[in-house]
Amino acid sequence: MDDSRPLSAEPTAFLSESMAQTQEVAVGEIAIFPSLGVLQTGTVIASRYVVEGELSESGGESDVFCCWDKETGQKVAVKVYRDKFSPKQDLMQILKKLKHKNLIDLLDFDTWNNRFIEVMEFAAGGALTGGMPYDEDFLKKVIIPQVVEGMNCLHDNNIIHRDIKSANLFLRIRAKVRL
Repeated sequence: MDDSRPLSAEPTAFLSESMAQTQEVAVGEIAIFPSLGVLQTGTVIASRYVVEGELSESGGESDVFCCWDKETGQKVAVKVYRDKFSPKQDLMQILKKLKHKNLIDLLDFDTWNNRFIEVMEFAAGGALTGGMPYDEDFLKKVIIPQVVEGMNCLHDNNIIHRDIKSANLFLRIRAKVRL
């Protein structure tokens, strides 16, 4: 059997540095800490990104929101860093130019309400953890090779991802291959 197939036909894993975290909030409200208070659904971030909801991929340094981009009409993920957290600007410039089929596209970055934001391609399949457990063959033949290709691309650009785990691996489309 020929196991070679175009990767675009498979759910695509991409790398992110967010960490899973759960927060209790009232319906229609999204918590963001510290000191910013609550983001209402419909809040516009950086005059462009309309908040639809919080993604479960929020982490210790940031909160991640599913947003609608008013300029492009596309769904995007907007990562709002917590107070006093910010990635290096030179790294953001490299990542914005970096395009690879196994890495999430960084579309934009900016500051909003004195917080750094990253605007990224939206991964409709969510984090790899959301579909666990997966079939071992699917992991070996699809996910692991794509992660390795993505990591090679990062390493070729002198970038080291320091938090590889299933909560930080995302699928562009929902995977249906489970145990």
